[in-house]
Amino acid sequence: MGHHARMNDNDTIIGPPQGDNPPTNEPLFNVPPLTLALLTLLAVFYLMEFLVLPPEMANNLILYGAFIPERLTSAGVGDWGAYGTLLSYMALHGSFLHLVINSTMLLSLGAGIERVLGSARFILFFILCGLCSILFQYGFDIYSPVPLIGASGAISGLFGAVIILMQRMGRYKAGWLGILPVVIVWSLANIILGLTGMPGQAEGTAIAWLAHLGGFYAGIALFPLFLKRL
Repeated sequence: MGHHARMNDNDTIIGPPQGDNPPTNEPLFNVPPLTLALLTLLAVFYLMEFLVLPPEMANNLILYGAFIPERLTSAGVGDWGAYGTLLSYMALHGSFLHLVINSTMLLSLGAGIERVLGSARFILFFILCGLCSILFQYGFDIYSPVPLIGASGAISGLFGAVIILMQRMGRYKAGWLGILPVVIVWSLANIILGLTGMPGQAEGTAIAWLAHLGGFYAGIALFPLFLKRL
């Protein structure tokens, strides 16, 4: 914030002290670089899916980029396309609402976590949460033919990190029991949302709530390993 001028008894304007290095204003939006890069990546892939590519190419992008459990189950040793979907699924979204929700959560959670961890640790943490998220979902139905897309699982890991960070700041009691009520409430909310669906959700689509849980639990477990000394 800038300095405000004030008036003394003699109506003399007294401004900020003048020195060799006058204060500079902070930018209105100061998003850390990796969080900004991820937000840009999500937006670019969405534009490719729905606006840039012809329908057939867009469908192929989703088909080959989505994570499909049965594809991984039947993948051979050198089937890098199948293994690559463990990461590429996070870049794709099924609707504008899906993109907006995930981007909003990524901005609100990711910026703070990146500032705590630094960019290198942040992106590694985000990727690991995304991997744990999809593998958790995979473990419950390894032969499912349903494509899975979206960064929600990795973002759920960021929420888990925020819970641990708040605990370190004294908002919750130390130990697992201190955060257990939050974990239970959040888990139940995701289960209910997964079973009932989200308002405005397209017919024939489902929420991968198991992936949300996997990412959230991974975030809670992994974040202490990534923390710098605060």
